Amino acid sequence: MQMPSDNEFYEKRRKDWDTLIRLGYDHSNQADCWYPVGINDYEAPRMTEEQARALAHMIQKLEEE
Repeated sequence: MQMPSDNEFYEKRRKDWDTLIRLGYDHSNQADCWYPVGINDYEAPRMTEEQARALAHMIQKLEEE
């Protein structure tokens, strides 16, 4: 199985991040997680990078249909 090139990986990640930002999420480098904007940072439900990208993929798939 061929691994994606670095450019492909970063392009897919950028697309995922753009989708999450459009949905109102922000990334915390300090906590290394995604959380909804506008909620107290300490009370906000947090998602790991993997969870956030899975959500982005679901949204992108729904938008394509």
